[in-house]
Amino acid sequence: MKLEDITLRNIRPAPKPQELSDGCGLQLLVQPNGSKLWPLALPIWRQQKTLALGA
Repeated sequence: MKLEDITLRNIRPAPKPQELSDGCGLQLLVQPNGSKLWPLALPIWRQQKTLALGA
């Protein structure tokens, strides 16, 4: 699933954290307080590592 601009702008906070993914490792984490975080999952040496790209 591709993360599109209109989808990202219209997402609202929920009681539990929400996670949207583009299928290639980039994710959007929406916290209950409304903050949005961008983690990137990378395979390094056959292990999954997460790189935080920012808010």
